Formats: sequence, structure tokens, C-alpha cells
Amino acid sequence: MELPRQVHLQTVKRIMRYIKGTTTFDLFYSSSKKIEIVGYSDNDWGGDSDERKSTSDNCFMIEKTVCLWSSKKQSIVALSTCEAEYVAAAASACQSVWLSNIMTQIGFNLDVPIKIYVDNVSGFSSKK
Repeated sequence: MELPRQVHLQTVKRIMRYIKGTTTFDLFYSSSKKIEIVGYSDNDWGGDSDERKSTSDNCFMIEKTVCLWSSKKQSIVALSTCEAEYVAAAASACQSVWLSNIMTQIGFNLDVPIKIYVDNVSGFSSKK
């Protein structure tokens, strides 16, 4: 915001072209007052080559339609892929609480808790 450069203008133009090209796309949500929300969490361990920080990504869906998504650089440097996955899962859990509260406030009943699927075997598996 303080020192915009040409690359920032190019990025804004690219975003505007994308929006212009997708104005006819639709998202369809169920009219039922009872809904089920499912979340997905992922990360890229050490994806930022300068700071070695990971990026947390999550996506929440009502039925089969996306209602919330996020991608944010983690504030810490994770020492393992397992740690990065836990940080991403915690961020997704926070998002799910917020989403649950918003949906309740606007009159929807969440009959079941929001499930969050995480793709990490080392962090969330149980050994038998």
C-alpha cells in the first residue's frame, strides 16, 4: 500500500480480467435450513523459499458448494511437515468455529459438527 509498483498494478489487472471472465459462473446452495458443512485442510511445508515458512490452506463446503476458503502464510517456521499440518489444522478449526457461529446467527441449524479432513498421515493417524 505504501509503495505500489508496476507488478502490483499488473496483479490487479489480472484479478479484474479473471472476475470479468467468470461473471456468469454460479454457486448453488441448498434452501434447506438443515445443512452439513465439511472442511478440508492442507499446507505446503516450507513453501516460501525466502523465509522457509509454510502456507496453510483450507476450504469449507456446504453440501457440494464452496462457501469459504483461505490461504495464508504461517506465522512460524515449522520444523517438520507434521508440525506444519497441525498449524494448518488449528487454523481450519478456528475457521470452522467462526463459520458455525455465522451460520447459526443467520438462522441455519448445524445438526452435526463440522468435519475437517486433513491429508497428513504422520500427524493424525492412530497406530494399532
